[in-house]
Amino acid sequence: MTPSIAVFVGAVIKTVMNLILIKIPSINIYGAAYSSIVAQMVGFLISYYTLKKKLDYKINRKDITKSIFVSVMMGIIVFASYTLMYKNIIKSNLITLMISILIGMVSYLLMVIKFEVISREELQTIPLGNKIVAILDRQDEIKEGRKRVKNRRERNRKI
Repeated sequence: MTPSIAVFVGAVIKTVMNLILIKIPSINIYGAAYSSIVAQMVGFLISYYTLKKKLDYKINRKDITKSIFVSVMMGIIVFASYTLMYKNIIKSNLITLMISILIGMVSYLLMVIKFEVISREELQTIPLGNKIVAILDRQDEIKEGRKRVKNRRERNRKI
């Protein structure tokens, strides 16, 4: 099965689910979100199993788990930041939404780096990736310098 077929199947599922779920008063517009999630998952699973068969390649479950964890954490952070800001600080839905999206982007990037979801080489391929890698390299140099100072102090104490 080709990727375009997986996308087509996902689109059909999304359309059918939208037509069904949006008509249910208790679900209403949330049905669009639910159908998007299900359609994306179906498309992913079709693509995953197709690639697995054709390439005889096993995807590292640890990497998938880290990606899912980082994505869920970003969702929680965005939801919490939006809710807290909208209820307590900013009553403008648009401004709160924009700030929450920015917080989500930054938190996702930081977690992807922290949990090593992508390598530095992969990071360099995205816009501003070279600058991010340069900052990370400087941080590594600072950490190494701190370790050397700490080791010297410990050696001096022993003497």
